[in-house]
Amino acid sequence: MRQLYRKFFEKDLKTQLIIVFLLFLLLGLGLDLTPSSEPHPLESKEVKMATMIPEGMVLQPLHLKNAESLDLVLDQYGVVSLFEPDKDHQFVRNLKVFRAPKDPSIFLALVPIKHSTEFVKKNKNLTAVVLKQDGANSGTVFDYQRVKKSRPLLIGNTKR
Repeated sequence: MRQLYRKFFEKDLKTQLIIVFLLFLLLGLGLDLTPSSEPHPLESKEVKMATMIPEGMVLQPLHLKNAESLDLVLDQYGVVSLFEPDKDHQFVRNLKVFRAPKDPSIFLALVPIKHSTEFVKKNKNLTAVVLKQDGANSGTVFDYQRVKKSRPLLIGNTKR
C-alpha cells in the first residue's frame, strides 16, 4: 500500500488530477448503474381503462366472428366497421375498438350511451372490417335500418 501511495505522489500534478477524475467517474457510473429498489413513481401507477372512457361513452365487449383475424391485424386500438351476420348490412362505421387490458384477445368497443342498448342486441357474431386510421375523424355512425334486397339484374337474353 505504501508503494502505491508513494508512486501516486511521485507523479506530476496533471497526472494526479487525471487519475482522481477517472476514479470519481468510475465511482459515479457504478452508482448510477446499480438498480434502485424503489420503482419509478410513474411506472408504479396502473392506468385503469375506466379512466380513459370519455363522458357519454361506454366500453362494451365485441362478439366477433372474425376475432382471430382481427387479432392479427390490430395493435392496441383501431377503427372498424361492423357488419351484421350473414348480411351485407353495415350498421356501424368508424367504431373505435381497444384490446382488453387483462386479456388482449378480447376487443372492446367505445359506444355512445344512447346507442348502447341497441348495440347489445345486435352484438352477436358480427364481422369487423379494419378502416384507415385517419378516416376515423368523422365519428362513429350507427345505421340500424335494414337494407332492402333488390332484385337481381339480368343481362342478356332471358327467354330461351
